[in-house]
Formats: sequence, structure tokens, C-alpha cells
Amino acid sequence: MRAATVLLAACGCLIFWGCNLTQSQPAVKVGAHVLLDNNLDELEDKRVGLVMNPTARIEGSHMLDTLLARGINVTALFAPEHGFRGDIGAGETIEDGIDQSTGLPVFSL
Repeated sequence: MRAATVLLAACGCLIFWGCNLTQSQPAVKVGAHVLLDNNLDELEDKRVGLVMNPTARIEGSHMLDTLLARGINVTALFAPEHGFRGDIGAGETIEDGIDQSTGLPVFSL
């Protein structure tokens, strides 16, 4: 009986140890990370337009700001509901305009 208890406890420890190892590795890598880590060179020397909403964030910064900081030539922004940076209320009409942070043109969708 004692041997069975020790064996069961050892198996339980191994199971919990194995589960802990898999939690430390990210299961999903979002597209923004893939772009920045592996494919950013594909945007170099190109004019880039972005269709993004306020949730397009990577490590606390809006994806637009991250791309600009990396030297990508973003030339136009396309805004869905709530605006490009989330400054438009639900149901409000979005007009074409200028992003105040960057001076880039924003086109309403």
C-alpha cells in the first residue's frame, strides 16, 4: 500500500511538472509579432496603408506607432467604427481626417 501511495505521488508530481513546462511557452503568436519578427523587411521601401482599430497593439503601443518607429513608410490610415485610435463613440459618423499623433490622412470606412 505504501509503495502504491509513493508511486501515485511521484506520478502526480511528474504530471504537474509537465503541465508547468507547457505553460511557459506561448501557444499562439499573433500576426503583428510574426510581421515584426520575420517579415518586416517586406514593407521596406514601400508605401503602406493600414486598416486597424484601437486594439491593434503590440507591447503596449499601437501597431502604427511601432511601424513608424521601425522606419516603415506608412502613408495612409483607414478607420473602421470607433476611429483609428478609438476616439469616436459608437454609432457616430466617422469623417475623413488627419491622425493628430502622426499627421497621416485617415480615411473613413
